[in-house]
Amino acid sequence: MILWERKVAFVKREGLDDIAVTQRRLYEDTSRNTLVYTISTRKDFQTIYDYRKDKSGIQAFDYRSDMIVGSDTIKNNNKSGFALKLPVFPYCFELDIETLSMLPIDHIHQQFAINFYHPGGSTLPQYYPVVVTSEDDLSGVNGLKIKCWVIRLAYDKDNYDISWISKEKHEFLKLESHRPGGTYNKVKLSSILTA
Repeated sequence: MILWERKVAFVKREGLDDIAVTQRRLYEDTSRNTLVYTISTRKDFQTIYDYRKDKSGIQAFDYRSDMIVGSDTIKNNNKSGFALKLPVFPYCFELDIETLSMLPIDHIHQQFAINFYHPGGSTLPQYYPVVVTSEDDLSGVNGLKIKCWVIRLAYDKDNYDISWISKEKHEFLKLESHRPGGTYNKVKLSSILTA
């Protein structure tokens, strides 16, 4: 079991309005704990900076207009020599939940394609199909029903995520991640526990 805390804040950076997302992933084996800090523009949610610290060390990236580079201002950055030229600017996979929550969903069978990339990853940026598959009433406590869009993000034919996004507030509430040999779940606790 992993406790995954996400904090979203509006920040000013060099006079510009940006969004900072801090993620703490807490494991039973504390040596696996992970911190991720990502800054994106408030205007279009394009990533500016991504920082990750886990048991393998620090990985920090600066996003420029046409490339992603290992940040040279972060001490002990494992990715300091990294550089990837970008023909099309991708969204940061570290912020998949936030990105999916912002989709302008308004009907079943609606389709999107999102260019995602995990900073420093071996899989190059690519478009992943997202389909609104259905509507569902997600059950909360005390009989609370939350009206949701159900969306499917496909990585390939065997790997996909099913997510529940609330219709009223466009909040991510639940995810089922399907992989060969198993399924794992993410649930946003605070929204399900309150009306």
